Amino acid sequence: MILLIFASSFAQLGLGDILIPGTGRTAIIRSPILNDHSFNPASFSDKIYTEFTSKITFSSSRQFTPTVSSIGLSIPAMKKINIGMGVDMLYNQNFSYTFPEDTNEWDTYTQKITRIGNILRYFGFLSFKSGKMRLGAMYGYLHGNSEYRWTIDFTRYRDIHDTTFTEYKGLTYSGGIAYTFDRIQIGLFGEKVYLEGQFTHYNICAGISYKTGDIEILFSLFNLNPQIGIIWNEISLGGGYTNWGDEHVLEKHAGLSYTHKLKDNPFTFFFMLRHLEDTGTGYGLEDTEYCAGFSFEFNE
Repeated sequence: MILLIFASSFAQLGLGDILIPGTGRTAIIRSPILNDHSFNPASFSDKIYTEFTSKITFSSSRQFTPTVSSIGLSIPAMKKINIGMGVDMLYNQNFSYTFPEDTNEWDTYTQKITRIGNILRYFGFLSFKSGKMRLGAMYGYLHGNSEYRWTIDFTRYRDIHDTTFTEYKGLTYSGGIAYTFDRIQIGLFGEKVYLEGQFTHYNICAGISYKTGDIEILFSLFNLNPQIGIIWNEISLGGGYTNWGDEHVLEKHAGLSYTHKLKDNPFTFFFMLRHLEDTGTGYGLEDTEYCAGFSFEFNE
């Protein structure tokens, strides 16, 4: 049952994806200053902007999950205001784990736990641009479900099966600001994520970027956890770690992406590696994800 709680924590947190949906570049580099409306609501596009992201995830916990992870649309109005909406797949992972065989005073048995489900966010945002400063706010509705299957397979006695179904509902709010200098850009955003009957999380991310020639270097702190990224022409590299102290999960991640422009429309391929470690149960449980996907942005 301890692993059930551990896997549930992964589900609730969305393995970090609840904080980094959107295009391939923002999936690679956790930054509050990249121009992606699904991350910092202060982001601003001067054109009609649409975005589509899809990915396939493999993991050491026997997972194979193809998903459409996000769809977004933003429309500028009166040259200073941007209105947008979209849908993000914040969580969609199948988790399965079999405990080593164990023995009590009357039989030998094996425990297995499986979890399937997803959480979607339906959101709208409004951003405002004045000179080199941008401000924005976002409101989102969370909805999803999950199913937990727990099995104890005995050698001599009848097996035990149990299934629990959970429906998720919640809200998310965020506000952000970004400011651009000649070669430097800074950004800050705060977010509240509330899942009814599950948890409430408050997240803060601050960052800075510096661009020289074809190279842009980004550094950010997500809840005081460092993230770093480098963009060189069409290639992006990034990585960092996040210690989810309340959930006893340590996440380490790294990624690589390549962007090719079709006229003015970026088409991005990305690959991500994420390793998750249990820091609270004492069982030494861990999981590794390998994720590949693409995103397409259309600017009109």
